[in-house]
Amino acid sequence: MKLRTLWNKFIVETVGPYSTGLQLEKKFGLESAAVLNHIYKNKPTGENALGVWLDRKFVTNAIWDAIRRRKANISEALNDTLHEFFDKRAYSTVKICDLACGYSNYLVENLKHYNNDKLEIEFIDKDIKSQYELREPLRAFKNVKTSFRRSDITNDRTYDFVGAPDIMILSGYFDTICKDEVQIEYILRQVYKSLNPEGYFIFTTQNTNYNIKTIDELLFEDNSNKKAQKEEKDIDNIRNMAEITGFEILSEKVDNENRYCVYVAKKS
Repeated sequence: MKLRTLWNKFIVETVGPYSTGLQLEKKFGLESAAVLNHIYKNKPTGENALGVWLDRKFVTNAIWDAIRRRKANISEALNDTLHEFFDKRAYSTVKICDLACGYSNYLVENLKHYNNDKLEIEFIDKDIKSQYELREPLRAFKNVKTSFRRSDITNDRTYDFVGAPDIMILSGYFDTICKDEVQIEYILRQVYKSLNPEGYFIFTTQNTNYNIKTIDELLFEDNSNKKAQKEEKDIDNIRNMAEITGFEILSEKVDNENRYCVYVAKKS
């Protein structure tokens, strides 16, 4: 092992506990909602100056730029579809369903622009922790009716709605969680059947992925120049599957590194 690698590992082990991001990573995991929310904020914090220094290397790393861009693209897609309902159509209430929601930070932030409009949002996730993380920030929105349901999106009962949703969102699931094309096809069919006749489906895919093995590699190597490793799924195939299901793809937005794509599809 190179001396530089040993030194980097030593810094992570000794200074890491003072960094907010690395504390969260150790407690919840690198792909957890807690770490993701910290990355979204993009504001280094720590228990002391050394902790803030290391946290800055963590949250401002080039590898997270695409994650933040994905969030921005989802927010833009949601704004576009909400404008479609409120501005061009005489809808008194718009119903949104966020599938496998996790901690839907992007959705909560979008609601700030629609506090005077009537929205009904159902959050669905198989992990009950998501509900507790979302309840408090949602209390500020008086006109927003929210409900939480614990369910796996591979279960038929998940798609038993009281009133068809106008907008359904699935972020991150086709990116890294689901690699089974049969399951992807099943979800696309269920979403299509569940949406109202003028409904929209916002979903994401992952084009490429960095082959990062350790935290010190993430912090101290130039990941912006790191060779990307192709994801197992063919994202063009996912788009084709959506179109075969009956969706019309209205738009797709990618980040500068072509890592994540955000699609807006309309039930046709």
